[in-house]
Amino acid sequence: MLGRIIVFLLLTVLFFPSCNNGPKTAKWVLEQNLKATSKANNWNELSTAVATLQFSKFIKENKVVEENRVTKAQFPNKSRVETYVKDTLVALVLTDSVASLLVQFQKNIPVGYTKLERQSVFPNPAYELINRVGDLELRDTLWQNKTAYLIWDTKEAAKYIFNEDSFLLEAKEESNAYGTAITTFTTFKWVGDYLLPHKEELAIEQAQYKEITAYDEILVNTPVAESTFEKKKSWFAIAEGAQLPEFEIDLLSRKEKITNNDLKGKITLIDFWATWCKPCIEELPNIERNYENYKNKGFEVFSISMDADTSRLDKYLAENPFPWELSAHLQDGFKSQMAKDFQLIAIPKPVLVDANGKIIAMDTDVREENLEKQLNAIFND
Repeated sequence: MLGRIIVFLLLTVLFFPSCNNGPKTAKWVLEQNLKATSKANNWNELSTAVATLQFSKFIKENKVVEENRVTKAQFPNKSRVETYVKDTLVALVLTDSVASLLVQFQKNIPVGYTKLERQSVFPNPAYELINRVGDLELRDTLWQNKTAYLIWDTKEAAKYIFNEDSFLLEAKEESNAYGTAITTFTTFKWVGDYLLPHKEELAIEQAQYKEITAYDEILVNTPVAESTFEKKKSWFAIAEGAQLPEFEIDLLSRKEKITNNDLKGKITLIDFWATWCKPCIEELPNIERNYENYKNKGFEVFSISMDADTSRLDKYLAENPFPWELSAHLQDGFKSQMAKDFQLIAIPKPVLVDANGKIIAMDTDVREENLEKQLNAIFND
């Protein structure tokens, strides 16, 4: 009898191999991660998360920023990240299903804002990735001298590295304007039914730049008021549909002043930029291309440099002259009155204005392919 049982077991192993020995796919790795990081495999039941953390930023190993943050998320579309320095609110980032918005404060008074590329609100990248496995490729790799699973996101050009034994997400690699950014995830702890990293470190070796995020506490599935994610009108001195703020500034090409009233009669892109701003420089060819396509239809560009080093600005413009005439340098940069009136806290800051001086769109809504979409809608409709 015992011999028959042994033969049966051997046949079972031969003809019905375990799924772990079968072909592995990106979806399979993600499924293993979701199982390993949830006691009941119920990531879809995670509705909210509230966390407190310490955020530090380093340049050339010198700590240049130390902040406390409070994050509140309602998955998968809404989040609020509050940043404090010595218990004083200095910034918050609000994310909805479309975009993210950064608002800065001084003495609890809003002083500026800018739209950002939408931040992810998924609690676990694997939970986000598994919904679009068509964009993913699975490869083997070495990570910290050990074999690991590498999932290549072909759409976003990002790499995700999963531990071969535990299936935990250990690192993410992606490129930005400053180099290759590698984020590592460590210090995994159980929070309710979910295994979450409590330390994240982002490093860009080429820029000698590093960020460390260390979580003090994470709470899941706790009530978060809907008003938490609301935008307040008092934050916005300039916005779509509002009149352009009054200003007066000297042009670089000719010794005369230009005001907001001088821009009326044309569709104008006001572009705040600087030679040290890589995203600004990368966006200039797109602006030039659209200028050439639409200048005869009534499109104008007004470039305003935020450079503190005027010799660097002069050298750049001598080597890369703009095809448009309107170019200026903002004295005192972000501390100037014009910067305050435009609520300028970061660049690039493009502002598209209609012929009557009303703001049509700003920030990411007029960058990259969005600029052509806006102009095409204006001039070809």
